[in-house]
Amino acid sequence: ANYKSILSRQFAVSLIVEFIGVMFFQILGATAIKEWAWIVNGFALTVWIYTAANISGGHLNPAVTLSIFACGFFPLTHTLLYVALQVGGAILGAYVTSTLVPGASVGMGDGGPGCFDRTVVGDGITDGNIFGWELV
Repeated sequence: ANYKSILSRQFAVSLIVEFIGVMFFQILGATAIKEWAWIVNGFALTVWIYTAANISGGHLNPAVTLSIFACGFFPLTHTLLYVALQVGGAILGAYVTSTLVPGASVGMGDGGPGCFDRTVVGDGITDGNIFGWELV
């Protein structure tokens, strides 16, 4: 097989890219207002796949990674590590969202506040929240 060792620097970078990509996809998807969610999710996923494709393969989804494994194109050890980091990235993205967006909480579903829409979020957004989003 033509796979990098799980101890290699290149594989570590691939794991980091998958983690960060899924985290940001989660943040963007969770903060989009309902009417624009399909556009935000589609655009975010497209950008992240193109960004990650040459580094990690651009899986960015445990279902994609498991499908590639099931077809015999990805080793088991690589698959398990990718899925673990993808799930971890999604969890961290949910916590970042719940921390930075007033009124948001883990498990909020589609009833949560949208991205900086003051008619949805209300007056609870502070300059610190905005700075946090820009920092992320």
